[in-house]
Amino acid sequence: MNLLIQRDIKKDVAAFGIAKSYELLNKKVLVVKLKNEKDQTSSAQQKWINYVNFEEKLENLIEVSEYNTKTLTVDYMDKMDTMPMNEVLFDRVLAELKQEFDVVLFTSDISNKYYTFVLSQLMQHTIYVASSKKTSINQADLDLKKLEQMNLEIIGMVLIQ
Repeated sequence: MNLLIQRDIKKDVAAFGIAKSYELLNKKVLVVKLKNEKDQTSSAQQKWINYVNFEEKLENLIEVSEYNTKTLTVDYMDKMDTMPMNEVLFDRVLAELKQEFDVVLFTSDISNKYYTFVLSQLMQHTIYVASSKKTSINQADLDLKKLEQMNLEIIGMVLIQ
């Protein structure tokens, strides 16, 4: 399991690029996009609630992106606190993903501190992704120091224009 920490990146171009690299090595890859947006549709939210209640399979929540990569999007993280998203549920999700995929890439914006920290404790490796136009070198250095304080093994840094 890998975690991509992003700063000032609106699209998941880096995640899909890294996913394609793994796919070229014949690996089955899933990109899990964690977003904190309030425009999640009620039908998508209902699918998650059904999954939590064992009424929906995880595979039914996975979609294919415009880059032809399998994705799982969770973009109502503020509402996840009201659902029983506890350690047992997270372990269940990870166990199912590990059975189906060789590589799972989680994406999180560094500004989403709570979920970034929680995920950082569960991931094996971290890649820092930043916008070369919007992120100053001082900000990137500060971000990397924060990630090191979380005891993350940072295996790379990607700058995107």
